[in-house]
Amino acid sequence: MTQIEKPTVPSILENESAIEIEPKNILEFLAKNKPRENRERAEDLKELGLIQSFEQKVVDYKNKLKEKGLKETDAHELAMNYGEELKYSQQDPREYVGLMNRAGSSAELGRELTRAIPEEEKLTRKDFKRIYRLDLDLDDFKLLNDYYGHLAGNEILRVLCKEIMKDGEAVTWLRECGALEERKENDPPAFQKSAESSGEEFAAMAILKKEIYSKKEGGLKIEVQSDNDSTAFAETHDQIIEEFSRRLQIETKAKFREVLQRKDEKGDLIYPRTKNFEGLPDGEFTQDELDNFIAESGVSIGFANAEESALEVDDITENDTFDSVIGKIKGKMLNKSDKRARHNKDIKKETRVKMAHKKEDNIDSRITAYISPRGKAETMKGINEALQTENKLLEDANKALQETNRSQEDEINELKARIALLEEK
Repeated sequence: MTQIEKPTVPSILENESAIEIEPKNILEFLAKNKPRENRERAEDLKELGLIQSFEQKVVDYKNKLKEKGLKETDAHELAMNYGEELKYSQQDPREYVGLMNRAGSSAELGRELTRAIPEEEKLTRKDFKRIYRLDLDLDDFKLLNDYYGHLAGNEILRVLCKEIMKDGEAVTWLRECGALEERKENDPPAFQKSAESSGEEFAAMAILKKEIYSKKEGGLKIEVQSDNDSTAFAETHDQIIEEFSRRLQIETKAKFREVLQRKDEKGDLIYPRTKNFEGLPDGEFTQDELDNFIAESGVSIGFANAEESALEVDDITENDTFDSVIGKIKGKMLNKSDKRARHNKDIKKETRVKMAHKKEDNIDSRITAYISPRGKAETMKGINEALQTENKLLEDANKALQETNRSQEDEINELKARIALLEEK
């Protein structure tokens, strides 16, 4: 199961339920500096429906304009303009993706961090410990696109965004296990997802309940897979997210394989291979090995919670504001979850390489070269750089040899001169 790194900086919050009076205590800083206007602005956002679907946002915005006395036609035009701004500022433009983009997810994360700060009570570690950011990186998606074509790649993205991440088995488990924070009808959902780039990077945010421990009276009994593959009850928030990540990775790989194996009414593959690998040199790899390498693609996941990220913000200055500190926490969360996703991606690739071809560890670079023009260019660049380095070493060795020869020739000539002098005498 995914192992979570522990913060390396000293904890500034030693008490789980109370806050020590300390200049750099980040939770106390946030509690004291949360401005009143921010709370009022958050309420206004709820009334406008900015946490609902983008279509509903436009409708509510139009109704708000009409309440202000604008005519139907004027309100409609302004609402449509507002909708266009939303579309290109907070929503991924790809129809088959249909998710908010990185700007939208960053804004939602900031709202959740602000929302977690109590109005009257002291802010504690538990308030932030349950807020999670997850990064989802598709494994070798560029290679899959080159191997099966962009139509297959688009369908993979559609299945991920509109099926798996919407009502898939893992997401359904997370909703039904009871770990997510309960929300009112007009509140933002406790689980949100987003497209973080125009390619293969996606993300999600999960807000869990403060108390999920099974050993406490009335606690949840949520079964998770332990490190030794046995079943246990979750005792920490991390274990909930780890179990969700494990289920999501299994489901994604199975769904992606199902897409690539789809057939039409005639029994032909809907997404056949677009590359011809016939005539490869003996001893390289087989077509089946290539198929398996690509078919084992799925998603690699990394996550971070707000508590561990807040603990690493140790550079608060007198110039910082509430919003700037929230921004620093968001930055830590994004960096940590992305780093962990990339690390898990590298580990998974090593495993897939060994499964595809056990004879040689470097098979992935040659698979990349045959499947992807980009990969081939990168491989050739690496080969050329290696040759250039080798040529430089040979040139240096040759120069050193020439210097040695010249030195030896000088010594010989000097000896000959001495001999000649002696003979004259």
